[in-house]
Amino acid sequence: NHSSTMISLKPKEIAIPKRKKILVFAPHPDDEVFGPGGTLYLLRKTCRIKIIYVTSGRNEEEQILREKEANNLCDNFKFERHFLRHQQNFFSLNKNTESQIIKITRDYKPDIIFTPFFLDDNNDHQKVKKIFLKLNKFKRIKVWCYQIYSVIKGNYYVNITNYNIQKRKMIRFYKSENKVRNWESWVMSMNVINSRFMPRSKKISYAEMF
Repeated sequence: NHSSTMISLKPKEIAIPKRKKILVFAPHPDDEVFGPGGTLYLLRKTCRIKIIYVTSGRNEEEQILREKEANNLCDNFKFERHFLRHQQNFFSLNKNTESQIIKITRDYKPDIIFTPFFLDDNNDHQKVKKIFLKLNKFKRIKVWCYQIYSVIKGNYYVNITNYNIQKRKMIRFYKSENKVRNWESWVMSMNVINSRFMPRSKKISYAEMF
């Protein structure tokens, strides 16, 4: 028998950067809110934020509706946006799409890219991860991988306790998706679970994981 030492990798709180250009890859309209919505709300105070919506819906009617909801959100919170208009669940990363994404990134010159966490268990989220891999030539760009479905421990967290009401309001912009599931309850519950890495408090706390 021999003894071994278990290493505890506890996520650390990350400071909100200021005066940066942020490029957010959202597999679907709503992921940018369900994942890092509270963090984007904080960043918007001093940073320029552009969201790339990779898909818009399963069919033309749904695409129109989802893009309308996304546009309302972006108008309200002063986010720039670009729709690639792929079909949800059925898009592929062909050469044309790759070159378009590279051009958007090169023209925008972001300091930080937000992309879904590599091990997130949604197929479209996995495909968007591959978009990031196509951008590895942009060495100077920092990458924040955000949590949507995955509950795997991250490296960092952002304390959004004082801004949970604002995140709830952002979630409610996607009325069509909230008819399918109570996403506000689902998402905010995950943020509560994430708060286990924060200093202990008797009040309900919220954290987004990266």
